[in-house]
Amino acid sequence: MSITINTLEKAKKITKSLFDYSKNNKTTLSGFRSLFSRECGFNELQDAFTKENERKREFVLSQYISYLDDPRVTIEVAREIGEDYDKAKSYFEEHFQNHDGIMFPVLNASMLYNRCQEILTLFGELEWFNTTSAFKALTKMSFEKSRIRYVSQDIGNYGNPELIVAIETMELFFRNGADGFEQFVQYNHEEDWTPEDGFYNLYKKVKLLTRGFIFSQCNVGQGINDSVHSKNKEIRENIRNKKLKAEELKEKNLKVFYRGTWFSGF
Repeated sequence: MSITINTLEKAKKITKSLFDYSKNNKTTLSGFRSLFSRECGFNELQDAFTKENERKREFVLSQYISYLDDPRVTIEVAREIGEDYDKAKSYFEEHFQNHDGIMFPVLNASMLYNRCQEILTLFGELEWFNTTSAFKALTKMSFEKSRIRYVSQDIGNYGNPELIVAIETMELFFRNGADGFEQFVQYNHEEDWTPEDGFYNLYKKVKLLTRGFIFSQCNVGQGINDSVHSKNKEIRENIRNKKLKAEELKEKNLKVFYRGTWFSGF
C-alpha cells in the first residue's frame, strides 16, 4: 500500500507538523505514525491499510463470475445453498434443467455445490473451506474474457485456440488437486492467502502466468513458437551433420539475442 502526497504545499504542511512535533515531544514511532496518518486524512495509519484492502477486494470480487462459469450461479445462490448438499440437489433440479445459451453450464448437483463453495470461499463466508476452491475461481477469473470468448466464422467459439488453452490450463493446474497450481504459481501461503484484500496479490500472480499461456496461442505467440521450433530443428540437423560446432552455435544465438537488447557489440 502507498500513500501519495500530490502537492508541494501538502508536503510542506506535513513536514512542518512533523518538525514541530519532534521539537516539542520525545519522538516515538507510534506518535510519528499517528501524526502522519492524521495529516493524510486518516484517524490511524491502519485505516489507510483497511481502505486499500477494501478497494483491492472489491476489484477482485467484482469479477467472480468468469467466462468459464455458469452465470446463473451468483453469490446470492451460493449463500442460499451454503454448505448444504441436499439444498444444492433440490436447487439444481428446480432451476438448472435447461442449459440453452449457457457456454459452460453446471451439469449436476455436485458441480453446482462445488461452484457455490468456490464463490463462498472467495467472499470469505465459510468457516471451513478448501483452498483449492479459491485457487480454481481465481484461475478462471484470470483469463482475459476478450481473448477467450471471440468467435471465428468458420469454427465458432469452441475452436478458439485461446479458449482451448484456458481449458487445458485448468486441467494442468488441477488434475491432481492443487499441486500443479501451487507449483506453477509458486504459491506461498503466508504471503498469498489474503482474503482481507480478495487475494489480490495471488490473483495478479495467476493473471500474469495465464496471460503468457493465452499469448502462446494468439497469432504472434504462435508465430514465435513456430519460429523457435523451426530454428531448433535446423540447429539439430546442422549439429547432426557436423556443420555447426558448439562455439559457432553460441555465437549465432548471441547475435540473435543481442539484436533484441540495448547491447550492439555484434
